[in-house]
Amino acid sequence: MIYIYRRIFNLLKIRNKGKNNTIHLGKMCYLRKKSRIRINGNDNNVYIDDGVYKDININIVGDNNTIKILNTTRINDLKIIIQNNFNSVTIGKNVAFTKSLIVSCGKNNHILIDDDCMISTNTEIWGCDGHSILKDGEIINLSKSIYIGKHTWIGANAKILKGANIQENCVIGANSLVTSGKIKNNSLIAGNPAKIIKENITWVVDNLEN
Repeated sequence: MIYIYRRIFNLLKIRNKGKNNTIHLGKMCYLRKKSRIRINGNDNNVYIDDGVYKDININIVGDNNTIKILNTTRINDLKIIIQNNFNSVTIGKNVAFTKSLIVSCGKNNHILIDDDCMISTNTEIWGCDGHSILKDGEIINLSKSIYIGKHTWIGANAKILKGANIQENCVIGANSLVTSGKIKNNSLIAGNPAKIIKENITWVVDNLEN
């Protein structure tokens, strides 16, 4: 059974195939344009807080997965895919997305994007490789969780791969490829693969040039 808590949901398309799946939408949650939620599995949970969201496309295939999006008005065209079991995607407060993709798959794969992040156009965040690679019958490319710290700005066309651990107040350059490993606070990184270009930086949303 699917439960929906929301006063207005006529712009949201829902397809549920499974049991005990829960969708909880805030009382002031408004999903605009072509937003849709598709679930094929059991015991999955989707929570979307109060806010205005445009073109959110959520697709869950598997069991015991969780998606949580906290209050924001800055999400426009975001696709979230979860496959397999016991995975999660959590998006903190006041996070901005434009035309981006998040993929969590495998088992116990968790993607956390903390508060006040700005994710630019065509960014992709992959907690897995999407397909398994085997050697002697064993999987050698297991999924790894991703953490993106508070107030991080990710430039257009960047890709964040499994195992990335980006601490607070970082800037990721456009077209960068961020692979597994920890990036310390206040770092500017860029390149393919991305490397630290400058340290002890900060950034603001406004353009301060005169």
